[in-house]
Amino acid sequence: MAQVVLVVACGGSGTRNGGGSSHDGDAVASLDLHDPAVMQGHIVRLIEMAGSGDSITTAKEVTGFFDGIKHDEEVIALADSLVAAYLNDPNSPVRDEAKYIFFLENMLKSDTLPEAVRERGRERLRIARINRPGMVAADFDYIDIFGKRHSLHDEINGTTLLVFYDPECGHCSEILNELAGSRMVNEAIGNGELKVLAIYAEGKRSVWDKSKRSMPGNWQTGYDVTGILDKDLYDLPAMPTLYLLDADCRVIAKDLSPSAFRSNQ
Repeated sequence: MAQVVLVVACGGSGTRNGGGSSHDGDAVASLDLHDPAVMQGHIVRLIEMAGSGDSITTAKEVTGFFDGIKHDEEVIALADSLVAAYLNDPNSPVRDEAKYIFFLENMLKSDTLPEAVRERGRERLRIARINRPGMVAADFDYIDIFGKRHSLHDEINGTTLLVFYDPECGHCSEILNELAGSRMVNEAIGNGELKVLAIYAEGKRSVWDKSKRSMPGNWQTGYDVTGILDKDLYDLPAMPTLYLLDADCRVIAKDLSPSAFRSNQ
């Protein structure tokens, strides 16, 4: 399969590559969708439509698009990889979990998908729906740097930035240092307006033990003892992953970048 290269041109009127709603099965079948450039043009068009506000029409377009692909597994794999690359890859500049869920929901309405593709789509949809904004964040237990056991729900009593990190990840260190050096973050912590809870949820306990006291002193640092990844409690596509929670442990924002976190303050 050809390498997927993102061409970011989303946010237009949804009329690229031939204008309005035309993704019925016959129209799709007449196109050379084995060509990554042709396929990419159609995926971009559907993403643009998903942002247009006409969800009913776009839903029919997405389902009809996958109906038109029928049982061509190579084309289905290309379409699937492009949708994921645009809307679900942590490094995509147009990443949008709500749109990704929309695509998965309407892709799964197609009657022509191979069962293996359908099963993979169901699993991705299940993961994407975990800890959505407005939901109560999944609870888990962790130990702090002194060995005391806590649960997330018992500890949340105000706005909390929940940071999943890896002490051996260089990119994590850059982001954590940016947060630790942020005057806005430190002022919010000092004023009692924010708590930062940094959790190591993967890897060995010995790695965390060696690094735990290097974390900022005004943060709470913990090691997951529930098995967050084994139990699929959180989707952690890349480290660090940031969640902003309110005093009731409801998700305000999910998988934030530091800049997006600042805009939520």
